[in-house]
Amino acid sequence: MKRGWMAISVLLLGCGSKSGLLSPDGVASVGSGGGTSSGGAGGSGGAGGSAGSPSGGTGGTLEQQCVLSPMGEASELLSFPEGDADTPMMVVLDAGSSSKNAKVAYGAISEDANFWHPELRIAELSLSPSAATLSKPPVLYGFDAHAWGRMAPAVGNAPGVALAFLHSDEANPNVTPGFHFRSFDPSSWSPGPEVNVDGDGTVAYDLVPGASDYAVCYRGILPGSAAEPRVAILAKDGKLKAGPLAASFSTAYPGSSCDLAWTGQSYLVATSIAECDPLEDPCAPFRVQVQRLGAQGQLTQTAEVLPLVAGELPRRSVIASNGTATWMAWSEAAADPSDAPRTVRMVRLDATGAQLGEPIVLATDAHPSHAVSIDVGAYGVVVWWGEPGDPGLPESAPGSARMVVHHFSGAGEPLQEPLLLPATAFAYGLPPSFAALDPALGALLSWGGRATAGSDVTWLARLACIDEP
Repeated sequence: MKRGWMAISVLLLGCGSKSGLLSPDGVASVGSGGGTSSGGAGGSGGAGGSAGSPSGGTGGTLEQQCVLSPMGEASELLSFPEGDADTPMMVVLDAGSSSKNAKVAYGAISEDANFWHPELRIAELSLSPSAATLSKPPVLYGFDAHAWGRMAPAVGNAPGVALAFLHSDEANPNVTPGFHFRSFDPSSWSPGPEVNVDGDGTVAYDLVPGASDYAVCYRGILPGSAAEPRVAILAKDGKLKAGPLAASFSTAYPGSSCDLAWTGQSYLVATSIAECDPLEDPCAPFRVQVQRLGAQGQLTQTAEVLPLVAGELPRRSVIASNGTATWMAWSEAAADPSDAPRTVRMVRLDATGAQLGEPIVLATDAHPSHAVSIDVGAYGVVVWWGEPGDPGLPESAPGSARMVVHHFSGAGEPLQEPLLLPATAFAYGLPPSFAALDPALGALLSWGGRATAGSDVTWLARLACIDEP
């Protein structure tokens, strides 16, 4: 099945029916939900990269001692002729070099493919030191996808992509509905067969590769309009090895979310507890908790962090690791008003999930439009979020919103002042995606937002790796 598509070759000096989709996050408030952090590294050569899923990082390569600097303004990258292109996700296939283009698997959702059946598509992004081009057109991997999917690097050394998504049954009664897994082969640029993981699963929260298998977390639906975050371990072909099991207690729909990291020793599961367990009286303190997922599917709590102010709600927590350093980030704020300023914090964990030291405060007056995101990899620790910008500008004008980027060493030492990148108003969907390339090519940050004219498009910002002054 092929559709028309539009791609814009991005030069570094460039200018500056949603009801069909399920809510991506059960913890964050309206307008600030979203998905997981960054995503997986990978492929051949160079630094590796990450995006789409938060762990993975950059394959354990040494972090580059540099600061990140914008390479021109963000530019429009991908649009679909039928309507909005949203929620970009990235997996690095080849990190490239000064003499070789990087290759990135670039996913996005077409929310207007038809009235009820959004489509998940994946293209190839090619990057030289001076330009970014969609070198292979988007192909379909998720049809009738009423929720955002997740992309991750394939298990093993060969470049590849793993996909997790909801395949509903409204368009084809012969399809087994549920939460599905699918591999993607970059050499033939085609997806493999679908594997039904959980018939009661819907929104994909995260998918990460381990040593020889995958961990996945997603929303599970229960009778009586209840939901719970679920985790499972999948074989390389997507078949269940362990689980699924609940990562937290069930609550009213949409329930809590979860996030994953592979530390080189174990899978870790991060969950924000911002409601009372109906089986506990009195209500246990709101908190961010970390659990270790064992090979047989057992969960063991390893750490918990309470909000700075008792009673404030921790929003979605995200966790990332490159096999050497592991960090978790989240935001927290009062429940009322819903747009109360948020405090953003992060904390280091060891490979088993135990807390190392006290949390670091990144901001005390943040207004994230999506969940906070994190990457741990070739450029140390990068934490980012989008937030409103100048209210006097139209939504289609860069500066009406902005990206906020914090950059630390793997040990948590600040490497530079936060970056503020002008953006148009952000689209509804998952948080922006980050990918680390070879130092000669820098890093990528991509998000869905208003076009300067027309429907939503995806945007791409490139960040150079500059030697510290």
